[in-house]
Amino acid sequence: MKADLASAAAMRLGMGGRFKKMQRGIEDAHPGMSPERAAAITAAAGRKKYGKERFQDMAAAGMRRHNREKGAK
Repeated sequence: MKADLASAAAMRLGMGGRFKKMQRGIEDAHPGMSPERAAAITAAAGRKKYGKERFQDMAAAGMRRHNREKGAK
């Protein structure tokens, strides 16, 4: 049950779960592609869907959350 809740929370907009899922899908579809290239393609799609400003806001929120979690360890 906890795993279901954790994955559902990660899939909320701005939490990075959707980004990671799409990035993994691109990597799986193109086996020779580097993770960095897959991330770049995913970011371009996100900017197209949400616009530059909103996408940057979500990325900044994710970085703040990452740094907060990293500092807590």
